[in-house]
Amino acid sequence: YRRSEAYLRVSFLLQTLQEDCGVRYDPAGIYSPDFSDSRSAFIHGTFDPARGGTCASLPVLYVAVGRRLGYPMHVVRTRGHVFCRWDAPGGERLNIEGTNGFTAYPDDFYRRWPWALSPEDEQSGEYLVALTPAQEVALFMAARGHTLFDVGQYRAAAYAYGEALRLAPEFISFKLFYDAAQLVAKKGLAEYERLHGVIPKRLEPPPIPEGFLPSEARSAPKGP
Repeated sequence: YRRSEAYLRVSFLLQTLQEDCGVRYDPAGIYSPDFSDSRSAFIHGTFDPARGGTCASLPVLYVAVGRRLGYPMHVVRTRGHVFCRWDAPGGERLNIEGTNGFTAYPDDFYRRWPWALSPEDEQSGEYLVALTPAQEVALFMAARGHTLFDVGQYRAAAYAYGEALRLAPEFISFKLFYDAAQLVAKKGLAEYERLHGVIPKRLEPPPIPEGFLPSEARSAPKGP
């Protein structure tokens, strides 16, 4: 366990939730940007044997349970992805990738995957930082906005995005979501797609960046 208390505790936390409690990842979520089924965005999907969770829901569940155990766990964003982090004041810091098993990548991994961060992205304070309570709620409101947008409730989606932006005004991506929903609510989806292109039905996940081979971020050992 890398001689790390954080790594050991997180290993067994995720193993217990996944193997004993039925928490699972939805592999189809890798390819689909569709949030019209709320199970894609919120934690009830993580326990649904017909669905499973995504990076929008699994880290939230892990952090919620970890905090009940007294662990210093936080939700963290990078571009196009959410993960969690053990960050003890004056102690260990460990990024937790628990979408499929458990791996622990360094920050440099998330600077390059799934989409590269620019220096401006990092300076914004939106990415690779532990979210504050207000920013966590903002993230949940943005997820609500995604669901409402994808079921065609554009005005309600704009309101949800607006609340997310109010709680986290420094998050540039939330401003983009809000502007998009406002445009569609006022002028229709066709006008949005004319200006910005058709919303894709499928996304191909980029490969793991060079220098981060599976052996460098191996899953946690099973058992004591």
